Amino acid sequence: MIDALKCDNHEILGAVDSDPGTHGEAILGFPVIGDDSVVLGHAPGDVLLANGIGSTGDTGPRRRIFEAFKDKGYTFMTVVHPSAVVAADVVLGEGA
Repeated sequence: MIDALKCDNHEILGAVDSDPGTHGEAILGFPVIGDDSVVLGHAPGDVLLANGIGSTGDTGPRRRIFEAFKDKGYTFMTVVHPSAVVAADVVLGEGA
């Protein structure tokens, strides 16, 4: 996710993680700034979110985060790495 955002020259404020042991660490040079609650310090219209929660079958955690922040008025980016091959007839929704 970070690499795809960097390739498109997006400003990255930081990453969030529910594990407090990661707070203050860095992921690919970007700080882990806290848990999901730090997002609430930014007005929904001031930031775009990128959902970096992967899934290998259970999409529940990813969907719960998406829905929780959508309910609060936040918007998720649709992120496609420039090296990805996406068929011409594919439609990627918000948060993909």
